[in-house]
Amino acid sequence: MKRKLYLWCLSVGLLVVLSGCNLVFSEEVMEEEIKIEAGQAEELNVDLDMGAGKLIVKGGAEDWLNGKFRYSDKKLDPDVSYNQDQGQIRIDQSKVNFNYGKDTENEWDLQLTNNIPIELDVTTGASKTELNLEGIHLNRLNIDSGVGKLTVDLSGEWEQSFDVNVESGVGKTTFILPSDQGVKIKSESGIGTTSFEGFISKGDGIYVNEAYGKSDVTIEINADVGVGKTVFKKE
Repeated sequence: MKRKLYLWCLSVGLLVVLSGCNLVFSEEVMEEEIKIEAGQAEELNVDLDMGAGKLIVKGGAEDWLNGKFRYSDKKLDPDVSYNQDQGQIRIDQSKVNFNYGKDTENEWDLQLTNNIPIELDVTTGASKTELNLEGIHLNRLNIDSGVGKLTVDLSGEWEQSFDVNVESGVGKTTFILPSDQGVKIKSESGIGTTSFEGFISKGDGIYVNEAYGKSDVTIEINADVGVGKTVFKKE
């Protein structure tokens, strides 16, 4: 509860910033391409930590990771580190000390490989986040979302079971989930509303789809949702 109250206060503070305090203006938007070639590792651990802005993640990369960064101030240039032998990639903006304004641009548009299993960790502050993960071989998905809009698309056919852990703060969160493969959701709600469209309640905050227990693949979601609206729906 303390975390949810903190996030509510954070959202109010961000609204103040976005309404005109400490505005940062820039005439130039910088664009930077990123390419991380495949290494020897058989699995990947990808850690994305964004402060505020827009984050897009999807599959289909030719390499381990391809993408672009767009930002209106060089202070927003993210720190990129990776180890191809150990299969570790980290893109980090958590140490950036920056006053975001209404004209600030900060966007990451990233593609991940579909060729090897991935554990994906996503942490965002105040952001619009779109995770279009169909086709990626997920081992595990961990999301810690602060303030803003989060969309997680897990539709499609998955080759193996995996777990999802999501902790959302303030805003709207939407999960799009498969119909023909098993899904189990365990949800803990804070100050907000949660809807389960097309899912069956099993009590104690547990919901499943009709394919649960009948398919070879199961997605298990542990959700701790805060302030705002959360929607779980089938594709």
